[in-house]
Amino acid sequence: MNPNNIVQELIKEECFNVWNNPSGDNSNFDAFGSLRSWRKVLDERESVSFFDKEKDVEYDDLVQMLINNEKFIEQIAGTSLLEQYLLINRVNTHNDEAFSSQKVYRYSYSQNYIQEVADIPQHLTQEQLMLQKEFANAAVVVFYVGKIADRTATCGVTGYTNLLTIAGMVAHNMWLHSLSRGYEGTVFAGLLPRTLRMFTDIDGFTKAQMFAYCFGKR
Repeated sequence: MNPNNIVQELIKEECFNVWNNPSGDNSNFDAFGSLRSWRKVLDERESVSFFDKEKDVEYDDLVQMLINNEKFIEQIAGTSLLEQYLLINRVNTHNDEAFSSQKVYRYSYSQNYIQEVADIPQHLTQEQLMLQKEFANAAVVVFYVGKIADRTATCGVTGYTNLLTIAGMVAHNMWLHSLSRGYEGTVFAGLLPRTLRMFTDIDGFTKAQMFAYCFGKR
């Protein structure tokens, strides 16, 4: 079953069952069993806080999941509302230029490129950036940044809540796609806003961090 279809059905508040795929294409869903309601899967999901520091995320998997997120954002809200920022620890780029764990990146949908946007100060570790420090061990952290000023100008005081809801939907969308590719992950609050303001353009109003998702293997 395609994760996109699962997300759409959940949005519609419909529960349906996931059958085992005999071709094996979605074998990672089998852990939940055939004829298992995805609503039940969501209700029973657990926080993953211990990741294997020797196992990477494949670059192609990461980019495809970011593209899926952008298409999802575009479908429900418009591409200009949320941006995807990343902390990258372990991504297999197949001998291309490696990512640095001391940098902040942003995914550009128009260019289909993960671009460097800021250096993390040398005196700060990723663990010190996290609201929940254990998630710094994940291979990849994606945090969703909303354009609060633009949204509140359009929607008024409901703008923040609206963006927060959208970010939560996108994070769970990425979670489902992660499962389909053999990874595990957890949605969580994200990075420390005050610290982010020190070295990024995420000032808390023009742009504000809304939610985050981390994943890898364990």
